Amino acid sequence: SLRWSFVIAMGEADIGEVVLTSGCHGFFSVGLDLKEIEGYDRETMRAFWLDFNALYRETHELPKPVIAALPGHTVAGGIILALACDMRFMAPGEYKLAVSGINTGLSLGEHVYAMAVQAMGHGHSRELFLTGESIDPDRALEIGLVRELVAEERLLETAKDFARELAGKSARAYGEIKAMAREAAGYTRAAAADANAFLDRWYSDEAKAIRAAALDSLTAAR
Repeated sequence: SLRWSFVIAMGEADIGEVVLTSGCHGFFSVGLDLKEIEGYDRETMRAFWLDFNALYRETHELPKPVIAALPGHTVAGGIILALACDMRFMAPGEYKLAVSGINTGLSLGEHVYAMAVQAMGHGHSRELFLTGESIDPDRALEIGLVRELVAEERLLETAKDFARELAGKSARAYGEIKAMAREAAGYTRAAAADANAFLDRWYSDEAKAIRAAALDSLTAAR
C-alpha cells in the first residue's frame, strides 16, 4: 500500500484509469491474516492499520476512474478495498462477499460505511454491516454492489474497457462528481484517519474474545 500511495502522489497526472483485480482464481481478497495480526502489539497494529487505511482511502479519493474486477471471494478487508473503487465487475459462481467487521467485534467506522452507501445505499449497507452475513454474486448484482457479472475469462478485459470508457469523459467533471458523492454519503478524511478509535475497538475485551473464538473455529476446521 505504501507503493500504491507513492504512485498516486507522484504520478496522478499521468493516470488515466485504474483497474484492481487479483491473479488468484476464485479470490479477489479474503482480507487480513487474522492469525498473524492477532500477535501485533498496539503500535505495530497502528502502523499496519494506517498503511491499510492509506491504501483504500487514496484509492477511493483518486479523481480518476477506479474499477474493480472481482474473480471470486471478496470479504473482510477485501471488500473494503472493493468498496473503495467506483464500480465493481464480478465473476459468477459460488463465491462470497461479506462485510464481516461485526464478526470480529468491529464497526469498521463511518468512512467504510460511507463507501458502502455510495455503492448500494443505506438500506443494504445497514443490513450487511449489522448481520455480517455473506451474499453471493447474484445478490450483489441485485443490490447494486456489483455492476455486472462477467465470465472470469472476460472479466479483466471487460473491466478495462469500461474504465477506458469512463476515462474518455471529462476528467474534471469525473473528479468533481466523485467528490460530491463522497460528501453526500458522509465520507470524511477525519473519520478515515481516526486510528485511536479503531485501536480502542480492536483491543477491547469483547473484540479480543470474538477473534479468539473465530481463530479456534478456524483451527478446529483444519
